[in-house]
Amino acid sequence: MEIKVANLELYSVPFRVSMLWNIIYQLKLSVLDLLSKQYQDAHFIFYNALGEYGTYDKVEEILSVYFKDFEILDEKLEFSTSPINNLPVIEKDGKLERLDCETLGIYYLNNLNKLPEKKYSKNILVVNELVDKKRIDALKDDYIVISQNKELDYKNLFERKVLENIENDTTKAVLLDLLRGGSVC
Repeated sequence: MEIKVANLELYSVPFRVSMLWNIIYQLKLSVLDLLSKQYQDAHFIFYNALGEYGTYDKVEEILSVYFKDFEILDEKLEFSTSPINNLPVIEKDGKLERLDCETLGIYYLNNLNKLPEKKYSKNILVVNELVDKKRIDALKDDYIVISQNKELDYKNLFERKVLENIENDTTKAVLLDLLRGGSVC
């Protein structure tokens, strides 16, 4: 039996999520673990397995922990076995087959007004604007949120009146700083 694994890129880190590199790396290793258990006696061909920062020797060392019979090729294929922003697929004896494993979606957003559909088992939101800590806490069960955050609670009736009709968290933060004697710059 021959199994083709494509575009796993063991040593690639998506933009602005390097702090979560370990989560991403562990998910990719879990794909290798799953494949090694499901297809113990297969011959594996890994296409584009190195990634941006990987070396052949390091990837070969990792793969040898999971597989007895494998080869590594630099080519890219049309399908992808990566669990990152993708539903992983392998080619088994010439036929594409979906892998049932944990996946991770990474979404880059300007704000939290419109949340993306949760297509993956884990989802990361990388938000470009300041976000109220309460909003992040409310999303904790469904998403991992990466952004600058700040507690935007009002401390008196005046702050409440000023902030109650403002939707944008960045604007709220600036106004609170000004109302409390801070400077804009």
